[in-house]
Amino acid sequence: MSRSRRPRVLVLNQYYDSVEASGQLLRHLCEDLTEHFDVTVVAARPTVKPGTFEGRGKPGLRVLWARSTHLPRASLALRALNYATFLASVVGKLARTGPADVVLCMTDPPVIGLLGSLVARARRARLLIVFQDVHPDLGIVSNRLTNRALIGVLRFNQRVLLRRADHVVAIGAAMRRKLVDKGARPGSVSVIPNWADLGNVKPEPRDNRWAEEHDLNGRFVVMHAGNVGLMQSLDSLVDAAKQVPDATIAFLGEGSHKAALARRAEDEGIPNVRFFPHEPPSRVRHALAAADVQVVSLIPGLAGLIEPSKIYSVLAAERPILAAMEPETEAARIVAQTRCGETVPPGDAHALAEAIRRLQDLEPDEREQMGRRGREAVHRLYGRERMTAAYRELVDALASAPHGTKSIPPISLAAADSATPGQ
Repeated sequence: MSRSRRPRVLVLNQYYDSVEASGQLLRHLCEDLTEHFDVTVVAARPTVKPGTFEGRGKPGLRVLWARSTHLPRASLALRALNYATFLASVVGKLARTGPADVVLCMTDPPVIGLLGSLVARARRARLLIVFQDVHPDLGIVSNRLTNRALIGVLRFNQRVLLRRADHVVAIGAAMRRKLVDKGARPGSVSVIPNWADLGNVKPEPRDNRWAEEHDLNGRFVVMHAGNVGLMQSLDSLVDAAKQVPDATIAFLGEGSHKAALARRAEDEGIPNVRFFPHEPPSRVRHALAAADVQVVSLIPGLAGLIEPSKIYSVLAAERPILAAMEPETEAARIVAQTRCGETVPPGDAHALAEAIRRLQDLEPDEREQMGRRGREAVHRLYGRERMTAAYRELVDALASAPHGTKSIPPISLAAADSATPGQ
C-alpha cells in the first residue's frame, strides 16, 4: 500500500457513541485512530441523541448511522430482531463507505464479523475482529441460549471468523486462551484490555452533590454501576443486602434484570437496596464517587467469555473494588495484584456480605489507600492512550503488510504481563 495517503479503516458494530460500554470504548478508539487513519464507522443510531457524548466531529472520522429496532434485549427473539434490522440497514450503507485497507469489527451482533469478512474480501482489505465477548459460549453458560440450531449457526460463525480474520483481539488473557482453544492461530491473537478515560473519570469527594441529591451522604454505600443484567449475578448482591442492613446497596444503570430485582427488593422488604437510573458521562464520575465500595460481578462460568469493562472506570474513580468473579478473570486478577479491594467467589451471597463487612470495618484512610492503588494501576496499565496506541500499532501493521501475509506479530497488554503485586 502506498504511503502517499492515510490508511482507511472501516468499522462495523451495532453500538457506537451510545450508553453501552462497548459503544463508548469504540468511540474513544475511532477518535484516537483518526490521528493516523481515515475512519468510517457504520453503527446503529443510539437511543439517546447522537452527540450526547463528548468528542464528536473529529477530522478524519465519518459516522454512518444505520437503522435498527431498539426492542427489549431480555428476550432473545427481540434481540435477534434488533440484530436483523441493523444488519439489513448496514448492507444498504456499505455502498457509501468507499475503499478500505482494514475492516474492524467488534462482536455486536455476533455475526457482524461474517459481513465484515465479505466486505474485506471484496475490497482486498485486512480483517480485524475485536472480541468483547465469545458467542455462543456466553449464552450457553448463562442458560440464555438453548436452541440447538441457533447454537450450531453461532458455532459455525465463530469458526469462520477465527479462520478468516487476519488478526484477532481478545480483551483478556483468559479470553485469548479460549479463542486459541477454539481454533484461532496463537500468533494472530493480541491481548489488548479495555480502558478508562482518565480525563473524564477523576477522583472526587465521597460526599458530593450527587450523593446529597440522592440522600447517600453519611451512609456506607456499596454500588454496582453499569448493566443490570442476568450475567452480573446481582441476585446474590440483593441476598447479601439482607445480611448487611446497615449498608446501602445501590444499583446505578439500566438493564434487562433491573425491574425484576426492584420487584424482588420491594416484595421481600429489603429497604437498604436502592436503584438509580443511568447517568451520562458528564455526571457518572460524581455517581461513582458517591460509593464507598464498587462491586464488579459475573455469574460463575464466564471467565474468558466476557469481561466487565466498567472496572477500569471504577478504578479511575479511586474507589475500592469488591470483585465477585472467578480468579482467572481480568477484574479479579487486577484486584488481587494491586490490592485495591477484595475478591470473592461469584454467586456467593454470604461471601459478599462478609467482604462488605470487612471493608466497612476498615478505617476510611485504609479504603482510600485501596482506591489510590487502583487509580495508579489504571494510570500505569489501563489508560486510554496506552490501549488505543496498541490498536494503532496493530492497524498500521495490518494496513502495511503485503497481501497474503499472515504473520502480523501479536501485541500483549494483559495485566499479567506488567502488573506487580503490591505496586
